[in-house]
Amino acid sequence: MAATKKHSPFSAAVTMLFLAALLWPCTLSLAAEDKGAAAPRVSFGLGGTYGLYDIYDPAGGAGDIEKSYFTGGGFIFETMFTPHLGLHSGLWYLKSMFDYGHGMEASGNAIALPLYGMVSARNPRAAVEFMAGLKFSYYFNVDFTDKNAGATTDVTNYINYEQVSLDAGVTLKITIVDFVDVFVSVVGEFALTSFSSHVEKGLDRLYGGSIQSGVLFRTY
Repeated sequence: MAATKKHSPFSAAVTMLFLAALLWPCTLSLAAEDKGAAAPRVSFGLGGTYGLYDIYDPAGGAGDIEKSYFTGGGFIFETMFTPHLGLHSGLWYLKSMFDYGHGMEASGNAIALPLYGMVSARNPRAAVEFMAGLKFSYYFNVDFTDKNAGATTDVTNYINYEQVSLDAGVTLKITIVDFVDVFVSVVGEFALTSFSSHVEKGLDRLYGGSIQSGVLFRTY
């Protein structure tokens, strides 16, 4: 009989954080109307990503990775509290592949929620932003494939499917028309949680980097 996932408050907490990030500009907008102030400075848009993963200290968990990559896309949301300080969030779907060599590989599907603080320097045509914070990921499916045996097994219960990583990166935005930016970001990440659910020999943490690109629509 397959093991049953034991869900923790993690998913609920991530949902609450995401809803809070979405509702924050609505709260600012209501406050602005009450005080006759300017509308909130928010951006929203779509993006894609491509990145590489590796595992730090693989002895305690999933094993050494020969190569890996992940791709994905998602919705991006940003709000600026001042002209230079803001919050970056969104909701991403990520598809990852881990190649262990000798015909064995694993593929995973995850939903990720970044929550970063931002420091921005902007002129009328471009902006450079530095961001850092946490990313919360939920792996809802991970399959292990042995190509030699022609067998695929669901191993979701053998990994820590609730992941938290510490991320930092830099973003370049270029304004193509009024209120519309295209952007390119480089982001590094290091997991604070173990990738494997079996950590008797120590934690095995994912780390890696990615390039993100997309378009954002601004209200300012």
